[in-house]
Amino acid sequence: MISKKARPLILSLAFGLTSVVLGQQALRLEKERALTDYCESVNLHNIILFSRVRDSIELRNDEFFDVDLPIVCQALPGIANQAVPAVSIGGESRLTRLENELDSYAVELNKLDDGKARLQRNIILGLLLFNVVALLLQAVHLYEDSKDIDEHE
Repeated sequence: MISKKARPLILSLAFGLTSVVLGQQALRLEKERALTDYCESVNLHNIILFSRVRDSIELRNDEFFDVDLPIVCQALPGIANQAVPAVSIGGESRLTRLENELDSYAVELNKLDDGKARLQRNIILGLLLFNVVALLLQAVHLYEDSKDIDEHE
């Protein structure tokens, strides 16, 4: 059986290990958010380039505008089906479709980033809570341990 004064220390160790796991999850989410930020930046550059090309010249049916997204952006979880394909678009109706696809891709990226930001915030709050509880349990262990020292003196 575990002694009374060792229980808080064991619980503190469990909360500490859980804090490590939560910290790793927060770091993983930060990495994914950095990738999402990169894809948002690439998409923003595509939108700006598209609007400059569209405003500066009139594209005929035989002229094309290519949109290429990096492979990592096309494989983002949660929006893989929303990714703008690397296609050549020509003509007014196709340009309008491309503009709509770029805009919807930007919206999906924002939704993905917002969801990960909320989850990361909750994980960090949980991490803080687990660390405080671990410290409190260590204080209880030290208090119980100091009782024995006071009794022996």
